[in-house]
Amino acid sequence: MSTTDPSIDGEIKQEIKKATGWSVALGILMVILGIMAIAVPLATSVAVAFWIAWVLIGCGVIELAYAIQSRSEGGIFWKLLVGVAYLVAGIYLLVFPLKAAVALALMLSIFLVIQGVFEVIMAFQVRPLPNWGWVLFSGVLSLLLGVLLWSGWPENSFMLIGLLVGISLISSGISRIMLSLVVRQAVP
Repeated sequence: MSTTDPSIDGEIKQEIKKATGWSVALGILMVILGIMAIAVPLATSVAVAFWIAWVLIGCGVIELAYAIQSRSEGGIFWKLLVGVAYLVAGIYLLVFPLKAAVALALMLSIFLVIQGVFEVIMAFQVRPLPNWGWVLFSGVLSLLLGVLLWSGWPENSFMLIGLLVGISLISSGISRIMLSLVVRQAVP
């Protein structure tokens, strides 16, 4: 069949509308989670530390299993060492979540600056689209939040992580919703 077949065009349009619907739903979820993060910033900071701790512990277990499974390939000592390092880091974050929040604040500030730069670049790439300014706004806001977190580090780390994660989620969620609506409206 050719790509000009009306049934295919209809299928493609339905897929686009379905995808943008999911994108809008994800944007709404991001806004809701952002509001929750702002409402309880200290709990959000500790939750982020615990989440990362469990990710590191999971990576450690996987790395140790891989080391044992691939012991015939050589280098088992180094593989075990990497697995143990993951486990130690994860356990440390679980035992000392507030100290972890301070370190995470520094990493988050770096991440927000990088995210902001990428969003600003992306905004200028999608500039012909209506509502491209929302992406630019989100990028500039992420940059500002990253710099704010960096400037308040380490004194305000505990509260700022939750607050900034919340603001970033809200901003990114709104940006996602607005761009999705533009794409959806472009499909007749």
